[in-house]
Order: sequence, then C-alpha cells, then structure tokens
Amino acid sequence: MDTENNGDTRPQQGSPVQGEPSPGEPQQDDTNVREGFHVEHVKVSETNEGKPWFEWTVAACLLVSVILAWARHPGLASLVVVAVLWSAAIVRSVYGPDSPWKVRSVGFDSFIGVSLGTILGLLFWSIRFLH
Repeated sequence: MDTENNGDTRPQQGSPVQGEPSPGEPQQDDTNVREGFHVEHVKVSETNEGKPWFEWTVAACLLVSVILAWARHPGLASLVVVAVLWSAAIVRSVYGPDSPWKVRSVGFDSFIGVSLGTILGLLFWSIRFLH
C-alpha cells in the first residue's frame, strides 16, 4: 500500500495535475486566457464591416473637399468634411448594427464622427477669426 498518500489517488497539494500548469505558471493552452483575462479575437471581414458603396461615397466627398481646398475654397472644403463626418455619425447612430458605416462600436463611431466634425469646424472658424 502506498504510504505517501494513504491510498488516495488524488494529487497531493502542491503537485501539478497532468496537463495543468502550476499555480505560479502562466497558462499555455489555446483557451485565449492570459493572466486571468479573457482575450476575444474579433473576426474582421467585409461582411462584418461597413458597406463598400457607402465607404466609396465618403471617399468621393472627401475628394471633392480636396479639390475645393486646392481651388482656394477652404471654407467650403471644411464644410464638406464636417458634413461628411456628421452624416456618417448620424447614419451610424440611426441604423446601429445594420449601418453601412462601421469602424468600431455604434457609440464610438458616433462620438468620433460628431466630435471630429465639431472640432474641425471650430478650428476652421477660430483660425478665420484670427485674421
């Protein structure tokens, strides 16, 4: 008879179970758990992201803005960019997960669109007032 653990087949305290790491050792398996935090890998594809037609529309509007700025109409160029940012934010807010414009979460996309549009507009007009 085994006198060390008195016939108990369970592992003794402090000895690692086959396949399990020691208490101070990080896990090395494929469960996506690292140091107590669950890491979720997000699948990125065109089916989960925005719609290409909307993205190309935004790109065309920004190209119009670049042409306006090059033609010495910075006010109109800034207005176009602000309008595109606010429009994309409103579209993302209204349509939510079914929106054709997706970058991150609904709240993040809406906040960034409205914030960048507002900041760009304020920046343009504050520079205008300095002259």
